[in-house]
This record gives sequence, structure tokens and C-alpha cells, in this order.
Amino acid sequence: MILAGGFEPFDARIKGEYGYGRWPNVITSLEYERILSAAGPFQGHIQRISDGKNPRRIAWIQCVGSRDSHIGQEYCSAVCCMSATKQAMITREHAPESSTTIFYIDIRAHGKGFDRFYERSISENNVRYVRSMISRVIPNPENDTLSISYAAPDHHVREETYDLVVLSVGLCPHPSFVQLAKRLGIRLNAHGFCASDPLDLVATGRLDFEAPDEGRFPCLRLAREAVAAGGTAMASCNAANEVAVAEFLAQTIRFTDIPVILEKTLEQVAVLEPQSLSVVETADVEARHTARAIIERMK
Repeated sequence: MILAGGFEPFDARIKGEYGYGRWPNVITSLEYERILSAAGPFQGHIQRISDGKNPRRIAWIQCVGSRDSHIGQEYCSAVCCMSATKQAMITREHAPESSTTIFYIDIRAHGKGFDRFYERSISENNVRYVRSMISRVIPNPENDTLSISYAAPDHHVREETYDLVVLSVGLCPHPSFVQLAKRLGIRLNAHGFCASDPLDLVATGRLDFEAPDEGRFPCLRLAREAVAAGGTAMASCNAANEVAVAEFLAQTIRFTDIPVILEKTLEQVAVLEPQSLSVVETADVEARHTARAIIERMK
């Protein structure tokens, strides 16, 4: 069984010294990710929120909501350093004339090839890294720029001005996951994440789960048959599999939002290619019947 409890981004407003929510050109890393996306609000065009101008100087502040004992977030979120590195590299590719600076505590390149990726950002994309903890961001109302003061390696305090500041926010356990873990009997650590062995980070420690058999959960058999039918039946396979999981969860931990999950599943079951109908027609009917029955029980 794979347990995916999800995450919740840290609320950058808690770190009021950075001005998020008050100054328009201070944004989070997730918001900047949307700006970079071709499907985002600006079709991938990098611009400031305040006036739509192209930012020439962009700064990233790392560990906003991570490795901070003052707010009870002592842990490293693990993904922020590489996320900022990737964003800075893409920014340089979009706008070669721009200047990108990442203010960090430590660069933690978790993963195979990540350290090489970090080195490439310096050698090929001229991303600048400054090791310093930033205490605050000061706005300049006359032109909507932002000033950052930091301690340089030579122990002198320097101040630089940027057009846009990106806060690399940390990840917090989703509130609903605590309830889920209690129902499944999974131990959590002090921060609300799954407690795991340091040498086996993807295991929860509970090994006594029993997989549901096809006799009790007919949708599992339907999903298996859809897989055997070939690629054209994959839409029905995924839908039947989701119904099977929902059925298993409904009888085990009785989520209150199972009806919503199943309604979405029914929509997926309905979207089938014509050539798949003859193969998965029975699965379609039985999956709908099972899902409807569960919805009625959950009401």
C-alpha cells in the first residue's frame, strides 16, 4: 500500500519581516513557478506583479518556513534548494540579461545528480549563490524595488536592490494527514510527518497491512481485466482501480469525502474509447453499481 498524505506550503505571511502579502513584488516559490509556466497567468513571460515590467534583478531567499526554530519548523523541507536552482536556471534561459541571486544557509542537493545540477547552474547559467541568512526585506515605494541587507563572507554588511524577491517556502504536513495516520495506526514524528527509519525513508514502519482480495472487492478484478485488455482500456482500468481503492478505504477508515472521490471516478469510467467498450462494458456497469452503492452507504 502506498500512502500519499500530501503537503501544505508554509504560509509566508507568518514571516512578516519579508513582507509577503504586503508588498506585491515579494512572492512565493510556488507563485513564481506559475509565472514561469507557459500555462500560467503571464504565458511564461516573467514580469513583476506591481507594474508588469520585466525584473532585471531577482533574489531567492531560502528556508522560509524551514530550519527555523523560532516558528517550530526545525526540519529541512529537502526540495527548496533544487527548486530555486531550477527556477533561477529557467529564468536565465528566458531572460539572459537578468541577474539571479540565491541567498541560502546550506545548499542541500538531495538526489542523484543534483549536486552536478547545482554546479551547472553556476558554470553555465551564471546563477549567483550567497551564503547568508536574510533578516528582512525593505521596500522602496518610489520604484517598487526591494532592498536586502546581508553579511558577506568578508564580514562586511552589504545591501543590494532587487526588482523581485522569491521566498522559497517550506513544506508542512497536511492537517488531514494527522487524522489519516491515527486511523491507520501510523506513527508520526515530532513535526507531523511519517516516522521512518533513517536508512529506509519510504517505509512507515507498519508492515501488517493485508491487501484486499478480489472476492471481497470485485473492482480489483475489473481493474486487472482492463489491464489485460490492452492500452485502449487504460481509462477504464484507472477508473476501476480508483473505485477499488475507494471501496477499500470506505470499509476501512470511512472517509467523509469518499463520495466526492467516487463521483470523479464515475466521470472517468464514462470517458471510454469506442473500441474499448466491448472489452470493459461489464467492468463499466459493475464499477458504476459498486460506486453508487458505496455513495449511498456513505450518505
